[in-house]
Amino acid sequence: MVPYFYGSDARKIDAKTTAKTGELHIKLFFEEREANIVLINLLSATMEFEGKMETAKRLHNSLATQVLNSQNPLTQIALYADEKLVVGSSKEKGSVEFFAKKRDEIELRRSRLDYKKVAKQIASVVKRESFIILIGDFLDEVDLGVLAKKHEIYLFIVRSEFEEHPKPLGEGEFVDLESGESRELFFGKKEAKLYEKRIKEH
Repeated sequence: MVPYFYGSDARKIDAKTTAKTGELHIKLFFEEREANIVLINLLSATMEFEGKMETAKRLHNSLATQVLNSQNPLTQIALYADEKLVVGSSKEKGSVEFFAKKRDEIELRRSRLDYKKVAKQIASVVKRESFIILIGDFLDEVDLGVLAKKHEIYLFIVRSEFEEHPKPLGEGEFVDLESGESRELFFGKKEAKLYEKRIKEH
């Protein structure tokens, strides 16, 4: 309750409080609004490196459960290659399990996510103002500027210890998970430091 001020709507006067205190009080009403939450998994073959995918799955399930426990509607999306998996807005806890099952059917071997198309793919699905949470390794640049004008955006970056702080491996065969191509390379102390510098800049 708040004191009544000149110009306030007289229909909102609280008679009981006014009678008890001897001062005019009015009732305040706050509209309860649901927050539309969108959880997005950014998937490519690189997510299968050193258990990142399992970490991302656990993170998604934990966040999804918290959203549904708060009685807010949840939209779940997986973006991969040029495709997308969408489980529309729902408050049902079964939607998390359904999404997980469908996501696990996605073949990520030798698949590459085009980060330049990510914002456009999201915009084509998410029309309402939303809290958008993206989970991925973000090893490529992604421009979310246009989306950020309408939505609140949060990122969870999932990377392995080796990706953040690589150690020299010497000479060996290295495989590009996205293309499947392999080649003989030397990855020494100098190369490890250069890689770490570039990932920090990125």
